[in-house]
Amino acid sequence: MAEVSVELISRIVKEVLNALNLDQKTNISKKKITAVFTGGKIDYQKSINQLKNLDNKFEIDWQLIFSESAEEVLDCQNIAAELGAQIVDAKSALTNIKDRDLVIVPILTMNSAAKLASHFLDTDVIYYIFKSLILGLPVIAAKNAADLNGEGWQEFGLNKLPEPLLADNQQHLAKLQSYGIKVIDALKITDTALKIFDSNITQNDNFDHEFKIENDKINKSTDKNTVFLDSKVITYREINPLAEHIEVVQVREDAVITPYARDIAENKGMIICS
Repeated sequence: MAEVSVELISRIVKEVLNALNLDQKTNISKKKITAVFTGGKIDYQKSINQLKNLDNKFEIDWQLIFSESAEEVLDCQNIAAELGAQIVDAKSALTNIKDRDLVIVPILTMNSAAKLASHFLDTDVIYYIFKSLILGLPVIAAKNAADLNGEGWQEFGLNKLPEPLLADNQQHLAKLQSYGIKVIDALKITDTALKIFDSNITQNDNFDHEFKIENDKINKSTDKNTVFLDSKVITYREINPLAEHIEVVQVREDAVITPYARDIAENKGMIICS
């Protein structure tokens, strides 16, 4: 009988464990993740490192979408190479959006946050994020470039912002949070994704949120304080006559809302939603 050395046994055990880990990574942990870049470079590297961490933990089918502004300020090809990912345009990505497991916005800009909060879907990239929410896909957004109260903006010397401006910015982020988006610090991308992928975490489980929703009308609307406008174009003429007790204005999904109508609604404390 051949002598079996301790070294041989250790090598066999190591190879078996490696094979088991590889099999688990290939068959159990494969995830389809779309990363949507909306421009901005505040804490950019933190977000990229978090995506790399995820890539090390899972077998990932990456899909990268870049807005026009993101293409101008980021090295898109380098990011794709680091992740071994494919770059697609937002319109094409909509064809298989239902097959994705997770949508990550590694760099949410202040502009994109404001548009999403106002349902202003003027680009395919913004619409992709919005459509993900409609379909019930989990969405993570790193707030660092969008939060005017964050350290990134403070380093630029923007620490004397008018209170109403800062309040509106925080309200935009709070609205996104109320929609179900996990609005987090860039360094929490990996941990938040792991929570979402954990089979023990359900959609109703609470995540740590950093923004308070001062305006809770979204969750407390009733038939008495809600009105539906069936016009295809919503102008100030439809909004201005509404009674002061109206808090939620529901409109058609294909309705076009003028900027002045939105301003009137906001001044009256009303929320417009499809």
